Amino acid sequence: MPISQHVVNSDRPRHEIAPSQNVARTMSSREIADLTGKRHPDVKRDIQSMASELQEDVSSFAHIYLDSMNRQQTEYLLDREHTPTGTWDTLRLTGNALTPTVNTEVSDEITDTRLSQGSVATSIDIGGDLSAEFSFGSFDQLLEAAFYGVWTGDVLRVGDTRNTFSIAKGYNDISVYGVFKGAHVSTFALEIPEEGKVTATFNMACLDYTDSETPIVVTPNAPTTTPFLSNNNVGTILVNGQSLEGVACVSAMTINLDNSLQTQRCLGSERLGPGAHIATEAAITGSITLAWSKRAWQIWKNTFTRLPIAVEFPITDSLGNKYTFSFPAVEVDGELPNGGKRDLIQIELNYTVAKQSPTITRLAADPDA
Repeated sequence: MPISQHVVNSDRPRHEIAPSQNVARTMSSREIADLTGKRHPDVKRDIQSMASELQEDVSSFAHIYLDSMNRQQTEYLLDREHTPTGTWDTLRLTGNALTPTVNTEVSDEITDTRLSQGSVATSIDIGGDLSAEFSFGSFDQLLEAAFYGVWTGDVLRVGDTRNTFSIAKGYNDISVYGVFKGAHVSTFALEIPEEGKVTATFNMACLDYTDSETPIVVTPNAPTTTPFLSNNNVGTILVNGQSLEGVACVSAMTINLDNSLQTQRCLGSERLGPGAHIATEAAITGSITLAWSKRAWQIWKNTFTRLPIAVEFPITDSLGNKYTFSFPAVEVDGELPNGGKRDLIQIELNYTVAKQSPTITRLAADPDA
């Protein structure tokens, strides 16, 4: 069954999709702010800018009301045709597990029959995994959202900037199209195997879902064409600035980032999903598998002292595009290895980022080189 996946950054109103036919005719600027996690004054400024570009009188969208303290407030009500649509980008995915999941409770009512008295919906969770073969430039928006950061000078570090998306999922052969709104990156995982493709998984937590029989995405941007990556694309791995080549063979690595999202349920909301997803601690962990050696033993000894180590490595594709992953301070844990007489003795060290943010630095290949 053909499935298409697309993503658009919905952190700015101009990138928000238009409501489908089965929802209210208007959407307020405050609702847009709630949906995208952006401050209401910032949303209003974006709408004012959009109206100026369209040469429309922004005052025609204004709605003035009194708040709970009898102060005059202004928000904007956008008709469906005025809700900005933005440009969709095509995601390169191997799997799209986004789905709404209805949570229910069954009735405990005592009746004169042994039959169930049915159930009631108590909440709806909207989300799932986006899985992919990792490639340069294909997931920079999602990486930015996972880190709650912003690419600055082609360097990304953990911050507190919320980036959310609208993600369309279409079943083209039966003409069913859904869109997942207010999608946050809850967790991110990167796996570099001993032999095989480098894979990425983004777990998304969304705020709303709608669907229709009319295509939501008509002319998306083309997907990237950069080659996907494998274990062979990993360059020299440095620990505390020193190469591990020839002294402690690294055979596999993983990176895991958990934004520890807390779901906030709100009574009286017309939205299907929760009222908000709140990011708390950024828990960054992972593992490194090393051949057992004197250098590996020295690294393992930091388990007792809790002295952080620095880890850095590049991943470069066949075109010369490169990501450099840098972890300035990680604490390691692990157990002494064991094995039989025919086994390669390896140690798996688990690490946890401590106090200093890791960074990802991107460097695009020179097209004229």
